[in-house]
Amino acid sequence: LCACAWRGSCPRFGMSWSPGPSAHSPAPQAQAHRHAFGTGSESSTPNASPSKGLSLKELGKELQEQGRADAVLVSQLRQQVIWEELEVLKRESSGRFSGIYALPSFHSIWDWHGVICVRAGLYRHGVFKFTVKLPSKYPLEAPKVAFSSQCIPYHPFVSQRTGVVNFQFLLMQDNNPEGKWEPTRHRLHTLIYLVKSLFYPNQKDPKVNSLRGDKSVNAYQLYNPWFQSGTPGAAIIKSSVQNLEAANCLTANAAWWQANWEKVGIIEEACGVSVVTATQEEITALRASDRDAARTVVDVQSQLSDASLHYRGHVEQCVAESQDKLGCNQGDFSMRFRDDLEALGGLDA
Repeated sequence: LCACAWRGSCPRFGMSWSPGPSAHSPAPQAQAHRHAFGTGSESSTPNASPSKGLSLKELGKELQEQGRADAVLVSQLRQQVIWEELEVLKRESSGRFSGIYALPSFHSIWDWHGVICVRAGLYRHGVFKFTVKLPSKYPLEAPKVAFSSQCIPYHPFVSQRTGVVNFQFLLMQDNNPEGKWEPTRHRLHTLIYLVKSLFYPNQKDPKVNSLRGDKSVNAYQLYNPWFQSGTPGAAIIKSSVQNLEAANCLTANAAWWQANWEKVGIIEEACGVSVVTATQEEITALRASDRDAARTVVDVQSQLSDASLHYRGHVEQCVAESQDKLGCNQGDFSMRFRDDLEALGGLDA
């Protein structure tokens, strides 16, 4: 993925390109009908309705009435919609799409490549590459998103085998209780935003705040069918799960804390350290003054590190692997990316 593709040239590698009338861009005919589309939604919510002019169904009906609904023109109009998606991503690159970048392939506008740099939360410092495949009937059919097999995030909604993501639960709204893809409301930038939201769950949810234990891990219980049992969306969440091991790990983690919360509280109060975050240096210092207390902290940490309930450990492992595959840490990667963007004339990174 080259950041320079935002502006169509790459000073670092001496490459340049222009969308122009080709298989990858709208032909003059489609340009003539640009007024029929308007621009994509700039709302801060992922399910916000795009401009009414973007409805292919209405446009197709209008063209049919005019006797101009041929397959080539419809294809060109679909491509116009996709190019406008890129404009939405560029305009809001420092807003709601900050930290996530997606561009069409040089070979096909229907294949996109992206990368997300997670800057906060449990997956902090993770850098994950992904691809987006647009179907020929887009936006009538939903795109397919999959993370690179080089490093797949450990997440309930991401398949550990294929990297494919299921967004059904994340698409759920009061006016869309089944989480269905709706062509009149959802676009490519909707899914790009949802890729980002996978790593930033709503930690302010009252139900999450009532849980004991590791707050960062607890937030991901929102993606756990067990945690959501009894709610209208429970079945949707269950069907969205692609990594059953991750969902079961969250369940085991919550159950352990429910059974051991009081014991851990007593230990932390007596020792003055956090059982979850206590470092080896802190345990060594504690051992010098109270060997029994240090042994107790080590014992609790040992229980929490069991693979069947150590969700944090699985996440930390995949984050470390993502940086190994990248060949540098997230800070260095971001600086290189920003340098490319600044070389292109000031696009905000």
